[in-house]
Amino acid sequence: MPWIEVRVPVNSENAESITNFLFESGADGCIEGNEEVIAYIPGQLFSDDFKIKVAIYLKELESLGFKNVSTEVKYQPVEDQDWNRKWQDQFRPIKISPKFVVTPPWIEYQPQKSEQVIIIHPKMAFGTGSHETTQLVIQLMEEISLDKKIVMDVGTGTAILAIVAAFMGAQSIYAIDNDPIATECAVENLSLNKCSDKIILKTGTIDILCNKNLKFDVILANIQKSTILEIGHFIPDLLNGQGFFITSGILENQYQEIIDYFLQLKFCLIRKKQMGEWVALTFQK
Repeated sequence: MPWIEVRVPVNSENAESITNFLFESGADGCIEGNEEVIAYIPGQLFSDDFKIKVAIYLKELESLGFKNVSTEVKYQPVEDQDWNRKWQDQFRPIKISPKFVVTPPWIEYQPQKSEQVIIIHPKMAFGTGSHETTQLVIQLMEEISLDKKIVMDVGTGTAILAIVAAFMGAQSIYAIDNDPIATECAVENLSLNKCSDKIILKTGTIDILCNKNLKFDVILANIQKSTILEIGHFIPDLLNGQGFFITSGILENQYQEIIDYFLQLKFCLIRKKQMGEWVALTFQK
C-alpha cells in the first residue's frame, strides 16, 4: 500500500499539538525531531482535502497564540517498508527516572534489579517517555508517597502517568482524556502493563468527575498551560485535605502565571523542577 510522508516544521511549543493532530487525522506513525514532525499517512486518506485540513489547522494554531507556526508542509510518497522501519527504529528504551524505564512492545528490555519497565505503544506523540514534561512529572511523583492513594490523571494520553501511579502502589487511579483516540490507545497500554484492574479510564473532561462525590489524594495534569488555567478551579474541590497537584506542560516563561493562579486558590508551591525549557510544579492544598 502506498504511503505519503508528511513533513511539518515544528518548534518546542507546538510540536506536541501538531503531532497529535496528525495522528488524529489518520497518521499511522510519526517521527518527532528537533525542528520537524514526519508523519506517515495511508495513501487512501491523502487528497487535496487533507492538505487543506492541515493548512487550516496550522492557521488555527496561530490564531490561538502559538508563535512561529510554519505552513511550509512537504508531501512525498514512500514505500510501506521504509516508513515502518524508520518509525520503529527511532524508539529505544528510555530511562525516565532512577526507577522507571519506558520501552515499546517490540523491544525486549532486560531491566536491572532496581528498574521497573513500562511498556508503551507509541501511537501518540505525547506520553512515550521521551518528552521532558513526562519525565518531570514522574520524577515529582517519586518525591511523594502514592502508596494506597487515590489518584487522578487529567489528559492521560497514553496513560503513562496512570501506569506509573499503579506501579507506585496507588490504590485506585482515574485516568481521563477528552480525545477518544487517546483513550483507545490507553486501553492497549493498560493491558500491556497488566494494570487495567487498578485504573478507571474515562473519555471526557475533568468536570465529569465533579458531581460523583469523588476525592483524590493526588491529581496529575501534564497538559498545556491554557488548559491548566481552564480546569484549575475544579482542583480544590476534587482534592482531599493536604492533597497534591502535580502539573507540567509549562514553558519556563509561563510557570509564574501558573504559580500565581494556584496561590490565589490557597495552594502552597512545594516543588519546582525544570528540564531544558520545560517546568513542572508540585502544589499542596
